[in-house]
Amino acid sequence: MSAAQSLLRSSTDSSLTPHGSDHDLSSLSSPLDARLSYLGTPLKHQSLSAMRQHVLCYVATLTRICLRSSAALLPSFMRDWKKVESTHLPLSRGKHALAALNGLRGVACLIVFNYHFIFVWTHSADVSWGTVIDTEGLEEKEVIKYQGNDQKSPLQLPFIRLIYAGHAMVIVFFVISGYVLSHKPMKLMRAGKFEELQRVLSSSVFRRGIRLFAPTLIGTFITMLFTSAGYFEAGKGERTDPVTYQGNNEEHPILYSTFYEQSSDWLRSVGTLVSNVWCWDLYFNNYDPHLWTIPLEFRSSIVLFVTVLGFSRVRPIPRLTLLFGLVSLCLAYWARWEVFLFLAGMMFAELDLISGIFTEAPLLDEEKDTSRSQRSFGWAWGAIMLVGLFLNSCPSAQPYNAPGYMYLSTFVPEPYNWQPGRPLQAIGGCLMVWSFMHLPKIQRIFTTAVAQYLGQISYAFYIVHGPILHGFGYGFVLRCWSLTGKETNVGFASGLALAMLVVLPIAIWAADLFWRAVDTPCVELARWIEMRLSSGLNDTNER
Repeated sequence: MSAAQSLLRSSTDSSLTPHGSDHDLSSLSSPLDARLSYLGTPLKHQSLSAMRQHVLCYVATLTRICLRSSAALLPSFMRDWKKVESTHLPLSRGKHALAALNGLRGVACLIVFNYHFIFVWTHSADVSWGTVIDTEGLEEKEVIKYQGNDQKSPLQLPFIRLIYAGHAMVIVFFVISGYVLSHKPMKLMRAGKFEELQRVLSSSVFRRGIRLFAPTLIGTFITMLFTSAGYFEAGKGERTDPVTYQGNNEEHPILYSTFYEQSSDWLRSVGTLVSNVWCWDLYFNNYDPHLWTIPLEFRSSIVLFVTVLGFSRVRPIPRLTLLFGLVSLCLAYWARWEVFLFLAGMMFAELDLISGIFTEAPLLDEEKDTSRSQRSFGWAWGAIMLVGLFLNSCPSAQPYNAPGYMYLSTFVPEPYNWQPGRPLQAIGGCLMVWSFMHLPKIQRIFTTAVAQYLGQISYAFYIVHGPILHGFGYGFVLRCWSLTGKETNVGFASGLALAMLVVLPIAIWAADLFWRAVDTPCVELARWIEMRLSSGLNDTNER
């Protein structure tokens, strides 16, 4: 080949790239770099078809980025809809029951949302059917709320009122937590694996505070930012009307004039929330008063772990006897209903381990046994469930004036005078959860995909639903009533139902985001911190 031919071929090859061999596309680090390099080429060096191809590539890339970003905002069940399955078929009876507890917790959290959705509008959320309200000692604005209401709505009847009985569902939360947190330690204790038991308890105590308080701190911090931006100010002026707000007029977060004052108030609020774990009084923080249960849950968890450790080497029968005595003292003498619920969950966990429900036999094989004795036990557990549901339906307001609960209220200890419904609710919740563990057919409702999903996001849902309601939900209810009216029962209920159709999906969507972005990483953070500071620890149950 001649020198002229070589020079011609070299110049032809270089013309295939925008700027010759110095900007060869093969030397660029990525296709995007190549496209950017091409765009820098003078127009006269680009063909129209090549330009069109590159424009389409950029549009496709931008679309892909937007779709991926928007997909991250979709609820997890929409992003991974193929993975949403019920869990009841392949599990053994015991694992099936534990999975059902997760679903029960999710449904209970939904009921708490229902309660907070309606409890600002009507005092009937805390009153049972047929209650004769005693207005003596009540403030005038409280008396106005009860005038003209005979408390005869079918929705206030026992059993039915559980669909919005928020206080009753807090009871269920605590029993489930006590049961789940103590299940593995009790199993190790009964197997005599004391060294492993010590590791499990150490890990549980170490991670419990991070697990409970890290998401709440982040959640209240986000609420503080929205408060500082004026997000909660729109509905404040409407809260003074006692005719509209006939229930619990829960205050919005307070707006301060500067961000420094707002953040300082948040620090004081969360500081009290965290330090309040060793104070037995209830504390309602400024940014989400619904989180009053978190210090109670942490404190009761620690008492539970200490009790498991203290009773770990006691023989089963004396251990159950001592535990029953401790549980009774917590409820009847010390008026510590929250500790009673956790320790009752521990007691039920050991009784169920003794009864053998946590076997590895598949659930479907066990259900083929239709012996008379098994059916009799099923009816007995069903009867216990009904008793538990009835007691758990006890109203929070004036149960001593409510049909069906008047006589039972005479047995309520004096320390519960300020919350007279709590002991009956606590006993009912215990009976309900314990019988639930022995009723596989009822458990199936709570191992469906919807119930399991609600169980997964339950803690996040509990944290975010209050700010969602205060910032958007309650104001939206008023807008719906402007369409339906609220002077009649039909208009009142229609407006609430219409608002629920919008507010509930938004709350679930926010809970899903918080679960993925905050709650799950906090669990991983607790595990990571533990593994960095320790070694050789086993995984333990969370919540």
